[in-house]
Amino acid sequence: MKSAIAPRNHGLSLSNRLTLGVLLVFALATLVQVYFITTKTRSDVLADMQRRLATRSGSKAAEFQRSVEDLRRDAVFLSNTPPVPGIVRTTLNRGFDPVEHNELAVWKKRLNEI
Repeated sequence: MKSAIAPRNHGLSLSNRLTLGVLLVFALATLVQVYFITTKTRSDVLADMQRRLATRSGSKAAEFQRSVEDLRRDAVFLSNTPPVPGIVRTTLNRGFDPVEHNELAVWKKRLNEI
């Protein structure tokens, strides 16, 4: 009489089961390695992009600062030219400058020439 608990035979020999186990372990190890390589590569690319962005933003900030300084110098220069106070006086006196006896159009033309 056969035992009620008989070993199941899945049709695979011991060497085939060992080979399958080794292949599964190898596949799992390969997947883990690919994951870590991908993560490292992504991290390196991100760090490089951050460095490049910081460099570029620094140079753009310096360029912007130079532009603002140039505009500030232009504004100071123009504010010290005779047409600017003349335009202010003319605007405050209904279109006529009581000091230089000019109209607004004359002062605007002189400012455009400058």
